[in-house]
Formats: sequence, C-alpha cells, structure tokens
Amino acid sequence: HNAPNRKRRPTLGPGAEVVRHKLPSGATVLIKPDASVPLIAVRAVWNGGLRYEDPRTSGTNNLLASLLTRGTSKRSAEQIMHEGEGMAGALAGFSGRNSFGCRAELLAKHWERGLEMMAECILDPAFAEDELEKERRQVLDELHAQQDNLSAVVFRAFNEELYRKHPYRLDVLGNKDTVKELAPRKRADFYRRYYPPSEMVLAVVGDVDPHAFVTKVSKLFDAPPTRSKPP
Repeated sequence: HNAPNRKRRPTLGPGAEVVRHKLPSGATVLIKPDASVPLIAVRAVWNGGLRYEDPRTSGTNNLLASLLTRGTSKRSAEQIMHEGEGMAGALAGFSGRNSFGCRAELLAKHWERGLEMMAECILDPAFAEDELEKERRQVLDELHAQQDNLSAVVFRAFNEELYRKHPYRLDVLGNKDTVKELAPRKRADFYRRYYPPSEMVLAVVGDVDPHAFVTKVSKLFDAPPTRSKPP
C-alpha cells in the first residue's frame, strides 16, 4: 500500500498520449510530450472572456488580456518582451467569447525560465497606468475605425438583435464609454475575482518531461483552492 502522504504522480489520460494531473491548488495540468522539434507551446486558460461581461464591464477582458504580460511588480513590459525574445519565444494574453488566458512559445531548453516568467505574469500582473493608457488609446482607435467598416457595423447590429440579453450582444472590444472609464483597480479586482489559479487549465505540448514539468508547476502555482462565480 502507498503511504497516505505520498505525492501523486501524473497519470496518463484515456488516449495514453496526454498526461493529466490535478494540482493541490485545484488547477489542471495537461502535457503532451513531443520531442520531434526542440520547442514547447504553453497555454493557461480559464472559462471567461466576453461571456463574463455586462454593459458596465464591456471590453474589460480584452484590455486585461493585453495588459497581462505588460509588466509585473518585478519586470517591466520591456523586460518581459526582451527576455522572451532572448528565449526565442513570445508571451501574450488572449481573450475570446468563452475563454481567457495566457500563451507562450519558446525553445524547449528555456522551458523553466519561460514558465517562471509566465507564472509571474499570471500571479502578479501590474496593470500599470501607463501601459493601460497605451492600450486604451489603441482600443479607442479600433472602435473609431469600426464606424467606417460596414461589415463591423452589420455584425454589431446582428449580434445586438440576436443576443438581446446574452453577453454575446456586446463587442469584445467594449465601447468607448466603458473603455474610457474602467480604471486599473477595477481591472485588477475583476481579474482576481474571475481568474484564480485554482480554476486554471495549463496545457503544454513539446519537448518536455512530464514529471519535471508537473514538479515545476506545482511549486509555481501552490496557492490553496478558491472558487469564483460568473456575473
């Protein structure tokens, strides 16, 4: 019989190809080893995105995703970008209609450094005012450009009519009023509420050892389980 306190090792999934492991925090880790090329791709994903918004918070997830890798309490946006390039990789946030997360691609030999930086962005995003203003201006320019794009105007009207009460009626970019008003504090509160590490699914594909990866991830994301509720 195994000792009660023995650490559980990653187990193979039904297809015997993907290693699946549940962290003590509650997060799920999925690993598909592939040594055909010396690269890895990592995705940290949550249920979220547009479906978690309402007219008051419209566009929040789009801005959060843009700011997620644009600075922490330890690294500036420029440092994150340069360190990512030094690992022949890239790190960025993303948000869609049903999901929110962070992605990274890099050389396999740098996977530990890359994972550490990715975890730092997930656990300690700065949402700095200067970076927020840069992104705010860009989104407002995109919203303004939409007014001259007939396809964008048609799709917006279609979604508003089809999804009269569902969040899908909203634009993923938000609108000029909400984009102007949402402050860094509100974004930070929104992020902590809906995207705790305990509800993350972390997936990696590439030239990486599953046991080493799980060990590293367990150390980086060792927070106790928490629960969140969509609005």
